[in-house]
Amino acid sequence: MKHRIFFAVVVALLIGISAGWATRGFVASDRCFDRGGAWDSDLDACRFQTGKVS
Repeated sequence: MKHRIFFAVVVALLIGISAGWATRGFVASDRCFDRGGAWDSDLDACRFQTGKVS
């Protein structure tokens, strides 16, 4: 019985962590687009054009 409860808690924590991580990425990319940037999913970062032409 104790093993079932422990397993349920571990599974719930893993689901919560993965859902939180996915939500964080979605919110970050949405904020980036709102500010006029381009989301780079490889770097997990927002890129802005600097206006410099080379």
